[in-house]
Amino acid sequence: MARAPFQKLKILYIMDYLLRYSDEYHPVTVAQLIEELGKRGISAERKSIYSDIDTLRSLGFSTAAMALTDNSISIEDPVLADAEKLAIVLGSEGNGLCEETIAHCDYTARIPMYHGVDSLNVAAAGAVIFWQLRAREKN
Repeated sequence: MARAPFQKLKILYIMDYLLRYSDEYHPVTVAQLIEELGKRGISAERKSIYSDIDTLRSLGFSTAAMALTDNSISIEDPVLADAEKLAIVLGSEGNGLCEETIAHCDYTARIPMYHGVDSLNVAAAGAVIFWQLRAREKN
């Protein structure tokens, strides 16, 4: 059972909104998603990430935190491509994801970069990971 009222409905509304209004050229912000949910009478806040990850799991999703850690796998790793449903968790620019959020996800993935480069802004990182994962649709 969902921890908060409307939690599964919230995820479905977010998916619907993203499918309708976003693509690689039209990103959507967390603030826009929270506003849209508010219009539907569903409260949302940024601190609900852990329960949202749990809800995604209950809906059959695996989760991948995008972070540079000693245990990160490449976005080219087949385990990501083989996931039937995969939700990508991106952090804020600068700080990235906190350790607790990374630990709460099923995988920790990184984007391969040249030596000396250790970060991308969140929009660029999102574009790269989504481009990499879209290739699995063609297989």
